Amino acid sequence: MFDFSAKRVIHSVEESLNRLGLAYVDVIQIHDLEFAPSLDIILNETLPALEALQKTGKVRHIGITGYEVHTLLEVVQKSRVKIDTVHCFCRYGLYNNDLLDIIPELRKRGVGIINAAPLGLGLLSKQGPEDWHPANEFLKIACRAAVAYAHEVGSDLEKVVLKLCYNSPDVDTTVASMVCVERPDLVTFNVHTVQEPMTDNDRNVVEDIKAKYFRALEKTHWEGEPVARYWEAFREEEALKKSHFHPLILNDVVMTKNAYALFSDPGEDALMYRKSTM
Repeated sequence: MFDFSAKRVIHSVEESLNRLGLAYVDVIQIHDLEFAPSLDIILNETLPALEALQKTGKVRHIGITGYEVHTLLEVVQKSRVKIDTVHCFCRYGLYNNDLLDIIPELRKRGVGIINAAPLGLGLLSKQGPEDWHPANEFLKIACRAAVAYAHEVGSDLEKVVLKLCYNSPDVDTTVASMVCVERPDLVTFNVHTVQEPMTDNDRNVVEDIKAKYFRALEKTHWEGEPVARYWEAFREEEALKKSHFHPLILNDVVMTKNAYALFSDPGEDALMYRKSTM
């Protein structure tokens, strides 16, 4: 499972600096903090550990990442350590804009806002999402229809959505997929797109698609579901270990159900966690 303890955080940063051959990192982020057993660990161990590293000069800025917008805000509000950035994915763009709910408060506190996965982990791509994608079927169908509609009217929805986010005054930056090895053309596509302004036609396509496919949807997020599956899988794994079954028996089962998969390190007794990066 995730290890958010102060000891592990400090060791992890030291390991990373050594591997990279760096004296410091500009931004260090606590990744997917909603998967912690309790936010108390984040507030009382993880963040203070990063602050200690910051005081040594090994870390310049501290950030947090996650999917659950109000969990991110809660940590910012309760933290005694200054949080410089919030990195949230799939919650701003075309089909969902829940990030807007917390932006005013983040702005008041001087927190930089990083928007990620504007295409919804593949929902708005031409290829569509992977089978493991946690979105409900209604949202998946609506996204497929939106991609098809954009194609019919002569627009590339991937490019339109990226331009929408790249040019947005609501967020400070948008992080898009850069699967350089598998799709080197994606880098060129992103570089060209970031330099293009939104056109009137792009804006019309965005408004048409929102009205036709997304405004009527009751739910455009999957908040809470991956975390619940993660802990369910963890409990099942623990039960198997107590029953003297080898923990690897569970791996294939969990990985075929969703992207949040537990696996065992052959050299250690500890469970670890892997999430798809698609």
